[in-house]
Amino acid sequence: MNLTENGSESMSTNISESLASHKWLAFEMSPIYKGFQVTILVIAVLISIIGNSLSIVVIHKANHIKTTTKIPMFSLAVCYIMVNIVFGIPFIGATAVNTWPYGQTMCFVLAFGMNWFYACSACLLFTLNLDRYIAVTRPLRYHSLISNWKISMLVLTAWLFSFSVTCFNAFLPYQRAFFKHDYHFCFFDPYTDEIVDIIGMINLLLLIVFPITATIVIYCKIYNISKFHAQQIALLEQSMQRNAEKQRTLDTKAAKAFLLVTAGFVLAWLPVVIAIGYEYAYKKDPPILPWWCGFFGTVSTSINVVIYYWRNEAFRRPARKMMMRWMRVAPEETSMWVSSIILE
Repeated sequence: MNLTENGSESMSTNISESLASHKWLAFEMSPIYKGFQVTILVIAVLISIIGNSLSIVVIHKANHIKTTTKIPMFSLAVCYIMVNIVFGIPFIGATAVNTWPYGQTMCFVLAFGMNWFYACSACLLFTLNLDRYIAVTRPLRYHSLISNWKISMLVLTAWLFSFSVTCFNAFLPYQRAFFKHDYHFCFFDPYTDEIVDIIGMINLLLLIVFPITATIVIYCKIYNISKFHAQQIALLEQSMQRNAEKQRTLDTKAAKAFLLVTAGFVLAWLPVVIAIGYEYAYKKDPPILPWWCGFFGTVSTSINVVIYYWRNEAFRRPARKMMMRWMRVAPEETSMWVSSIILE
């Protein structure tokens, strides 16, 4: 009697779970939801590519941003553009057709690029935050501690380290590039469920958890040391004090901007952490959430441009000048172009 009751309860549970999954699947496959996904994804990718491309021009023209800060900012913008080329654009195609239309070779290549550039962006954010930490906490020794070649070597190390870890993840014998339908993209995973994805856990620790944890520690120390720094600056002469205080204020604002960029990066990757936890707990992908993991990952590549413009005056001034110049010149060039076509 108990076996029958337990069996019927188990059967009813399975049926209810199956019906629930069918409801979610029907919703995900509806043309309206699919069109909504493609539309917002195209908008996010265009904003990121255009925004980061323009930020490269602004960073080059900005005179009030130190070269030692420009180098990682420029590198981060390039990295985010590459993320959208190898992930954002193929993600749009896979979402539109609801399958992987690019073949197995491109599955491996694009999974490799996605892993590399996302990992590199986390390492570059850590490099930016380290630069700001030294600028705020050691302003009088900043130029002796951080030079152009030192920051260039740090940036190069970020690229090479993320590339090495990605190679380690991709070329191990038991790793394969798989298309995960719920995520609409390819990932490196063990080819059998019997193998624990230790490399994936190591990647998560080295390339996401460590940089983010180190950034939190850095900003806690910035807050604690800023008071002590104010006392040091007060000991300087009056004129030097104003200049030092002004520079320290700019550096602090820049540090806050990069903190917000990092916070945006963390929040954008929070759905991925939830999805991974759900998968490990229930041995299946969560409904709806996997696609949004990719979308928020794409959105995270444009947060830096928004925060730079909103919080960093040294970035905002040249950006406004450039936009005003383009708004003034573009109509004139357009009218000249239209006139030449009419005359021809």
